[in-house]
Amino acid sequence: TYSISEPIVFDHRDSGTGGHKIVYRAADGQEPVLSGGRAITPWQPDADGRWKASTNLGGFRQLYVDGKRAVRARGEALPDAELHGQDGYKTTAVEMANWTNQQDIELCYYVVWCHTRCKVQSIQRAGDQAIVTMLQPHFTNAREKEGVQVHLPSYIENALELLDEPGEWYFDRARQTVYYKPLPGQDMTKVRVTAPAVEKLVELRGTLDQPVENIHFVGITFAEAGWLLPSEIGL
Repeated sequence: TYSISEPIVFDHRDSGTGGHKIVYRAADGQEPVLSGGRAITPWQPDADGRWKASTNLGGFRQLYVDGKRAVRARGEALPDAELHGQDGYKTTAVEMANWTNQQDIELCYYVVWCHTRCKVQSIQRAGDQAIVTMLQPHFTNAREKEGVQVHLPSYIENALELLDEPGEWYFDRARQTVYYKPLPGQDMTKVRVTAPAVEKLVELRGTLDQPVENIHFVGITFAEAGWLLPSEIGL
């Protein structure tokens, strides 16, 4: 496994010319991996069966434990949810008003073939209900755009208060701390945990006049890159 901290860049000078190909091929019997991930270690026990570790990564949406992608902390749909004006929902889950890092919470929607997520702006208590205000204008865009539109959320994601199942994780950006609840049999002193540190693994920088072409990769795995835009505006 070869970890990279920035994209590997190719331009027109790297192209195959004259009918030839440039081939980057794994050695016989080898399985090389070019990884955009960074190891997160060491881990120490936390409350409620969780473990935690510090990291200086600014943000990530995936966590890999021994090469398998873990599940970001999630919960069921908002109970008794109703649209509240044009900016959010009201729900009987009043405890959400006390949740931390509310602007990192995402409400997710399964509508026909579409999987949409919208970000929370704030959560406030109003009597025996909680008012969930969503980040605009992205919430309105998701509700009023042409084609598939969102209505009530299918589930909630990315809150420490939702981390209750083995195999789930949560990243507290404010404290730069990762939390994980191990699967049965996982030894957190031995597992390899990585998170994406780069968004692009390879860049091909060409132009119409000088394109990048005839480059081939054979037997090489590209893995563990991130994509942070949904953390800012949803998806």
